Amino acid sequence: LTNDLFANLDSCYPTDAVFLDFAKAFDKVPHNRLLLKQSSSNLDNNVLSWIEFFLSQLHQFVHVNDCSSTLAPVTYGVPQGTVLGPLLFLIYIHDLPLQVPSPMCLFADDCVLYRKLASPHDSLTLQNDLDLVQSWCTNWQMTLNVSKCKCMRFSRSSLQTYTVHFLNGIPLQPTDMYKYLGVLLTANLSWENHINSVVSSANKSLGFLRRNFRSAPSHLKRLLYLALVRSKLEFASSIWHPHHATLTDYIESVQNRAARFIQSDYSSFSSVSLIKSNLSLPLVFTRRKIFRLCLLHKVFYSPLLNQSLLSPPAYLSSRLDHCNKIARPKCFSTAHQHAPLPGAIVDWNDLPEDIVTIQDPIRFREAVSNIVLNTHSPLKRLMALRVM
Repeated sequence: LTNDLFANLDSCYPTDAVFLDFAKAFDKVPHNRLLLKQSSSNLDNNVLSWIEFFLSQLHQFVHVNDCSSTLAPVTYGVPQGTVLGPLLFLIYIHDLPLQVPSPMCLFADDCVLYRKLASPHDSLTLQNDLDLVQSWCTNWQMTLNVSKCKCMRFSRSSLQTYTVHFLNGIPLQPTDMYKYLGVLLTANLSWENHINSVVSSANKSLGFLRRNFRSAPSHLKRLLYLALVRSKLEFASSIWHPHHATLTDYIESVQNRAARFIQSDYSSFSSVSLIKSNLSLPLVFTRRKIFRLCLLHKVFYSPLLNQSLLSPPAYLSSRLDHCNKIARPKCFSTAHQHAPLPGAIVDWNDLPEDIVTIQDPIRFREAVSNIVLNTHSPLKRLMALRVM
């Protein structure tokens, strides 16, 4: 999604995106229609029988005071909180993107439909796609919560205009900001609002630790910081990784305060960098570099994603380039240069050949971590922030 949005803005084209909200999505999946879709999905007959048996064993009853009703079979809904539940839901809606020509992203019941506005006809196409989505929902007994569905236009223009889109005859509410999968998206694709939100949440968690675990041993405080604070600073950070020094320092300031709390060292004469080194707390910036390279590694070794998102360079130097070098897309703006894929490709192309040829994701992460965190490596510049 963000890769397409940045590329469209780089080409000076706005993008209209509609964030769809399914009403009680997991609870409304009819079992008979789910089994019908599974039977046409080339699954093994034994697997189909196992899933059918799993669904047929679901029963419910009502208990009030000391009275209980008789058991009744559950014919709708996939069990939430189970490993199989989300998978069954994905099987049920997997054909939805095939109904529309516009791109659609699905993650469980979070869905976004978007289209580049290269001509006035694109807005009409997007509206037709919304009508097709509504028709699919009607046919497959799913319901969209229209009041929670939002429309956003991604554009660099300060004079924002909107095209009114409709779902089931009801106009969708436009917005300039939307939290999608935990990441705050804005109309101009700036990550400043999201970073402010992340830092604010992390500071609140750190404040809780400082109030309640002031006298705890250092190793316990460090574990609490990693679990409750740093995890917030790093959630989906391979997507919103900032390139401005001010935002990078703003994020790192949380870890600086945490390091002093862990070590119980608030002296102005002590070096916070040395404290972090003693606690084995690398810069959050360098960890985001590692996450971004790991994300690109998954894309590179996924045949489907590799073909659609990556391409080899037109020329390879046998002396300077490795065999897995990736062509960097043309970027005309700073924002696109530092977008998730273009930004990671630069660092990927600088990796040694014996690293990029590692296909196992765990071994690759270990090898990349050793390089990025080693200040004496040939890729020392990976730890340096490129400030425009």
